[in-house]
Amino acid sequence: MTSFPVPPDPAPRPADHSDHSDLVVVGGVPGAGKSTVIASVAQAPGVAALDPDQLRAPVARRWPAVPPRAYRWAIHTVHTVLVWAAVLAGPRLLRHWPGRAARVLLLHETATRHTRRRLLLRAAVRRGWRPTLLLVDATRDEAIAGQQARGRVVHPLAFDRHWTRWTDLRSAQILRQLDGAEEPWDTRLVPRGFAVPVLVAAVGVGALTAAA
Repeated sequence: MTSFPVPPDPAPRPADHSDHSDLVVVGGVPGAGKSTVIASVAQAPGVAALDPDQLRAPVARRWPAVPPRAYRWAIHTVHTVLVWAAVLAGPRLLRHWPGRAARVLLLHETATRHTRRRLLLRAAVRRGWRPTLLLVDATRDEAIAGQQARGRVVHPLAFDRHWTRWTDLRSAQILRQLDGAEEPWDTRLVPRGFAVPVLVAAVGVGALTAAA
């Protein structure tokens, strides 16, 4: 499991959307393609990422006969702990990222839970990050097909809850954009086919040359 050194408290700073983000939370319903979007740029210079697939892959290799549903809860729990630890550590964490220094952190987070999403983003702002919330918009059929393609299908009742929360979030975000409402972070609702180029733009094209 990845461990993080905890640097001294960074001085809080307001979100500055004229600069590139140093934290991008990639959200969307299960199967929307969050892991695919993150993986497309995760190996580029200056990029760090936290995605459940980083935890799931070693477990699947070591115990291939164990069905993913048997350890899904453990993967999600550990991933959530790592996400919060990284956010609370502040942007200085990027200088000490295991294996290489980075200048932007990508986080996989479903983001359909209103309270959890806003707590995470508000904590990020308080800790000195410049966050962007990138919402990967997929149709219900696309999301279900994505789950089937990866071989991990969410229980229909659980997916229904995700989908209801997602449609509420999507509608609220569209209304917020129409009203010109401001938030202390940048939010981008993007069709799944455009999510990668939007992510590249959000974190700065120069650092992602190797992924192009």
